[in-house]
Amino acid sequence: KELLSNAIRQMEGGSNTRTGIIINRLYEHGNILNKLVLGTLIQSSENSMKTISDILTDANNIENSLKELSDYGITGEMEKKIDELLKMHSSFIKESLLFQPGQRGVISNGRVLGPLDSNEHFTIDDFDLLERLSLSTHVEKIYK
Repeated sequence: KELLSNAIRQMEGGSNTRTGIIINRLYEHGNILNKLVLGTLIQSSENSMKTISDILTDANNIENSLKELSDYGITGEMEKKIDELLKMHSSFIKESLLFQPGQRGVISNGRVLGPLDSNEHFTIDDFDLLERLSLSTHVEKIYK
């Protein structure tokens, strides 16, 4: 939650980055937050990042409530798409990134940072440094 929240805050802060989400769930079933985030992205409105920020801000209440996905506008058909996406994410993470379930990391222009330790924080400042490194590494090559 914190990693995604920091990535979104970095992007909203005037950054020139784009943020994608690959969910590496710890358990195959459950976690309404993962499904809400992917459902929001599937619906892809102009307010997607704001909606995801709101979901993350209210994460504890959402996880502890007895609400179903349908209470958040996620239809049964959409949930099937979300489940398929989660399977693809898990496969990519396991086979390409070689992360264990639940491990976190950041990918920037093909550079994999992670897996991060469970007590390791990737802050907005870290995203800013990563953006500057990426720009200096790739943009300078284009202009030379």
